[in-house]
Amino acid sequence: MAEVEVGEARPWLIYVVVALTVVAVVGGYIALAAVHSEGLRVVRDGATVRVERGLYAPFGWDTYRPTEAFKPVTIDADVPVRAGDCADLADCESRLFDVVAAQARRLLARRENMREAGELIAQAVKLSGAQNRELMLELQGDEQYVKGLSKLEAVSDLLTEAQDHFYRARAMDARSFRDAEQRLKMVSAMLQELERAGVGRPGVGDGLPVPYRPTPRGAAPRVDIAPPERGAGAAPAEPQAPPSTPVPRQDADAGAPDGGMEL
Repeated sequence: MAEVEVGEARPWLIYVVVALTVVAVVGGYIALAAVHSEGLRVVRDGATVRVERGLYAPFGWDTYRPTEAFKPVTIDADVPVRAGDCADLADCESRLFDVVAAQARRLLARRENMREAGELIAQAVKLSGAQNRELMLELQGDEQYVKGLSKLEAVSDLLTEAQDHFYRARAMDARSFRDAEQRLKMVSAMLQELERAGVGRPGVGDGLPVPYRPTPRGAAPRVDIAPPERGAGAAPAEPQAPPSTPVPRQDADAGAPDGGMEL
């Protein structure tokens, strides 16, 4: 008579349990990885702000940069950032746009950072949408304003150099051109007008005054730099000549036209 061992293990049952356990673990891992890989968040790491996306795993994050619009941004310490998980990609874009726009305004006020400001504004254009179109146009307008002001300051530099040349020509009593005095008055008047319009002489201040003051919806457009008001009927001051200015000589040829060149 054959003996039957009580509690004898069944190998096939063990294999089935192990297989089901492995399938459950793998299935759970895949499900958690799929959910986590769809997550997006805005992270501030010191002076850098970036968008991160979840790895295809239950944990872990990596920089999300599908296009140049999402490249990490270096910002000032006091620029506000809405860090944390995003509801969707549009939410992350909106948060990054706010950071890029705020930092771009900071850089617009610094003459040495104009190139970086232009790069941030170009990035903000790629991130902008219908919800922030007005702010985008205002930011681009500020950029054009600052560029125009820079051109005026360059003009002021050139006019100052021209003024120095005419001063020397008058002091040296140039005989060929006899309108140095008139040219000097003209250039001096231009420089005074630029100063009244808020454009300083060369070397006065390193930054361009463009403070960040958002315009509320429906409010009148803001003006960051306004020319100082003059009193009613006030006439511009005449340019003052140096105290030790030699008197120009009269040319012997009385028939030569004024301001012309004597041949």
